[in-house]
Amino acid sequence: MGSFLSSIVSDTVLEDLKSISLNNLSVVHHFIFVDDIAHAMNKKHISERCEVFNEYHPRLKFIIEKSD
Repeated sequence: MGSFLSSIVSDTVLEDLKSISLNNLSVVHHFIFVDDIAHAMNKKHISERCEVFNEYHPRLKFIIEKSD
């Protein structure tokens, strides 16, 4: 699937993203599994959350999948 360093680098990037982006926004519940991030939050903050995450790095693109 790639270099053996891929998982180490992805974990490092996610931890950095979490420390920078999540401190600025309120989240009810937060879960990370491998390369997926799940949040439980108020619906009115969804677009703001996506903008904050997409500002982290120009080569990373985050999308939102909503469940009702």
